[in-house]
Amino acid sequence: MIDVRIVYINQVSDYNNLLTFIRKSHINSETVDELKQYLGLKCNKLIVEFPYADKDYLSTFYIHYAKKYKEYSKGCYRLHVFNNDDYFGFITLRPTAVKKIGRTYLHPSLLLDQNAYLMSGKFAANVVGSEASIECFPWMHQENDISTCAHVALWSTLRYFGNRQSNYADMTMGEICDKIQFNLDRKTPCRGLSTRQISNLLMQYNFSTLIRHKDKNMNARQYLNEILSYVESGLPLIGIMSKSEHAVCIIGHGEINLEYNDIQLRDLCERVEYAEKKTDIILSTRFIKSVIVNDDNYFPYRSVYCNVNDLSKNQEIDPFYGLDNVDYFVIPFYEKMQITYNEVYNIVVDFLIKNNLKNLPSPKILRIFITSSNSFKTKSMVNFTNARLKHIIARMNMPKFVWIVEISSVKNHKIGMVDGLIIIDATCSSLEPEPWIYMHDSKTVKYFNGKRLVKSSEVGYIAPIKRYTNNLEGYGYVKS
Repeated sequence: MIDVRIVYINQVSDYNNLLTFIRKSHINSETVDELKQYLGLKCNKLIVEFPYADKDYLSTFYIHYAKKYKEYSKGCYRLHVFNNDDYFGFITLRPTAVKKIGRTYLHPSLLLDQNAYLMSGKFAANVVGSEASIECFPWMHQENDISTCAHVALWSTLRYFGNRQSNYADMTMGEICDKIQFNLDRKTPCRGLSTRQISNLLMQYNFSTLIRHKDKNMNARQYLNEILSYVESGLPLIGIMSKSEHAVCIIGHGEINLEYNDIQLRDLCERVEYAEKKTDIILSTRFIKSVIVNDDNYFPYRSVYCNVNDLSKNQEIDPFYGLDNVDYFVIPFYEKMQITYNEVYNIVVDFLIKNNLKNLPSPKILRIFITSSNSFKTKSMVNFTNARLKHIIARMNMPKFVWIVEISSVKNHKIGMVDGLIIIDATCSSLEPEPWIYMHDSKTVKYFNGKRLVKSSEVGYIAPIKRYTNNLEGYGYVKS
């Protein structure tokens, strides 16, 4: 029989009640302190079930813990987290040596310290016979000897894609650990993974990975813009901090600063460090001050500043933790994606400098991201008001994935509207001189007819369209 107990949280010290009935092999004072710190009074009830057969722990049990002289339990505890009648997900407690918290699915609003835009999937849980749904990004602590921070980042990335896309496998931690290639060292105890090992593992699961390295000659802001653009594309990035030998999964970004006007933006355009190639163009990523990461050293959805200049005077500074310290990141591209962000950026900015789309605002804010053509077409039927544009987009033949460039005035960017649009073939070569599939400003529409870019007639005035939002979900946060 499964034992089910309820622990009510009226004050933070009530978490200590877990120590009275959960086995010492599955919980310790450090685990309780984590629950106090991160959950606190944001929840008021825990439903605890035992034994729980957790597939990720069992997958490592059979390839690692079953070989040990000391006996390890197969069963885990599962803590279902509630706030009144609202279900926020679950935390698994496993009988591992140091870090006890295993597979964890928690709704972002429970843990965020700001409004945020995140990648997430819908996962199911059985709560004492009732089916429940959780929106989340998977997380767990590393197991130290068999899995490290890099394993966890890989696992959470693959679990996210396996949930979102039917053509990707929903892999367990044990399967990931078993597939990592070690040429000159043993698999366990594992001392960490190299960037190449991370990339190789993703390629085994049909990703076409790209490794980016921040070298001394690279523009730091351009590097951050690239990271944020891939985040806006709904692609979780595995960030590597070489100095601290640590890996995190970058899964979203924080609030967007919209406290500016035309005059302020024109002033920014005069500053070399803001304007793109000394133009009237500013990237939308300039107004994002933080990213959200899943780090196995902390509970999920941790806010991390983009650079030290973005910190407020009262914010605590951790000089060893931030995007400034991410010197490598691995992008899990879909197999048919070829042209990269930097190539798209250069093509588009040069195209706009030549004034190829004449009826656009100045200054202009660019938002660059990648998405599926099916998703974009579906959203366009709602976002577009011009019937002729809807007709063109709905009937255009597109590759599975496309790069989208939204161009907005300051006024429209603040209210989520777009003045101009460019669509680029994500499968094209970086040497392709005409990667365009579609483009429009307030008076002109051009689209690819299968052979070349042609101008559409009888479109008339093209009103601003709604900003595309499908790659990331917006989440608020629960105050204690």
